[in-house]
Amino acid sequence: MNRAVELTHPGWISNEDKTLYYWTNTDRPSIPMSLVQSPLSQSELAVLPGSWALVDLRGDAPLLVSDPTASRPLYYAKADGRWIIADDIALFQKNVPWRLDGPQSEVFRHFGYSLGGGTLVASVRTVQAGTQVELCERGAKEDTYLKYRFVSDRERDPEVFADAFSDALDSAFARMRDCYRDSQFIVPLSGGLDSRLLLSWLRRLGIDDVLTFSYGRPNSEASQAEVVADSLGYEFVNLTYDELAMWSRWHGSSGEFFREHTWSGIALPHIQDWEAVRQLKEQTIISDQAVFLPGHTIVGNMHDEWLLQSKRPTKLIYDALADHHGNLQGQKSQVLHNRLFLRTVREILSDVGYDGEPGAVQAAVEWFNLRERQAKYINNSMRGYESYGYRWALPMLDREMWDVWLRGAEALTATRDWYAAFVAQAYEDAGGEQISLYDPRTTLTKKYIKSGVVQRIGRSAMGPFLNNLRVALIDKKHPLGFEAFDTSDSRLSLMWARARGITRVGQWSEAFLANRWGGSGPVPTSVEGY
Repeated sequence: MNRAVELTHPGWISNEDKTLYYWTNTDRPSIPMSLVQSPLSQSELAVLPGSWALVDLRGDAPLLVSDPTASRPLYYAKADGRWIIADDIALFQKNVPWRLDGPQSEVFRHFGYSLGGGTLVASVRTVQAGTQVELCERGAKEDTYLKYRFVSDRERDPEVFADAFSDALDSAFARMRDCYRDSQFIVPLSGGLDSRLLLSWLRRLGIDDVLTFSYGRPNSEASQAEVVADSLGYEFVNLTYDELAMWSRWHGSSGEFFREHTWSGIALPHIQDWEAVRQLKEQTIISDQAVFLPGHTIVGNMHDEWLLQSKRPTKLIYDALADHHGNLQGQKSQVLHNRLFLRTVREILSDVGYDGEPGAVQAAVEWFNLRERQAKYINNSMRGYESYGYRWALPMLDREMWDVWLRGAEALTATRDWYAAFVAQAYEDAGGEQISLYDPRTTLTKKYIKSGVVQRIGRSAMGPFLNNLRVALIDKKHPLGFEAFDTSDSRLSLMWARARGITRVGQWSEAFLANRWGGSGPVPTSVEGY
């Protein structure tokens, strides 16, 4: 079959005849090349550890496979009778019509990322998390090999589950340590549950070459993060933001480079660590071979727990997903009538073997979060580290963590209560000093915000509008300096949009689609599909 392959990112290794490609970003692959020499079944793919991607050209139909977190985006398109395969969506500009996908751009406004296997480029598709794609003569055959389903006999004993969870963390972190050998690990530290657990487990395994950092406005989260780092014996750096300088960089060549190299055709560039990593690099306080460890985790992907008690949850799942994920424009009704959203939710329900039972309801909500938001937007923050030349690892999203999580009972996994107690114990065992969790909302909120007056306003006819306006007023000086990424529209127009229910990320998403988020952008300008 006629095909063209362009795999340009570092980390690809191949067999001698260049018909099998395996990607990893570690010093020593978590999967030996010999293991993937023979075709793997779906069950074998589902248990492969680490971060990886596969491109197999040995058969008549090329096979593309993504790991459960879509660690290395893979893309494909058919043009002039041949399949084109690449790991950078920009490479398709010379091969396919560079047109914006109309339906995907519409969901992007509401979600900040594409849905399903589509991208913002009309003729280009991506390999979704936990999916294999066979490129046949007549078209692409997509198949989800990862079955995100809770076991039938879920573990109810919190202590037994804690032991299993600890074993999974031990295995994942030990593999990470071995794969990255003598690398320096860099931990973005908020002092919250996830980064606190990550740092506690580094200490538990005796990993010493660690630098932690926090960032934002003075007195945001740094003091609490520093206590966490100091109590575990790790170096801490506080990086303060200059809003005007950051605004200037975002609207200049630095911002343009970042947007171009991190959008991946599927998501809004993840800007949260952008300025902090720049400062770390310019101050030369981290190694060129440093590995960033964000606290992305399998935990906490459930929301709207009341769904588990509903007798007729199916329609409510659609409503909850639209409200939780598709809320950027404050137009849930439009999302609920969007064909692409409806099709994506049906795919999710099929993937988890949905039968209306609480376990399937929880799996559906979590799998949507993991496959759509986490894999495309949250994990896309890895592109930011790569744009500065650094590597990364996601030990709390490694295979062992998925396996143990899907064994936990609803009472242990549907909320973060069990997890909070587990982290507190792990932190104490590692030598940590118990302190409260950092909450940016309490930093921003005045006492009157929680008063009965506000509650009464919320119940009034003007409640939603006034509540949105209140949040906008509180958030105009964000502790992480997010207003530096706002568009150049007047403050009044931005405030008015927020009052109408358009979130800050929603404003960014619309500006990004129009290539005016900070200046020029990579999004196609002509539209196909409308």
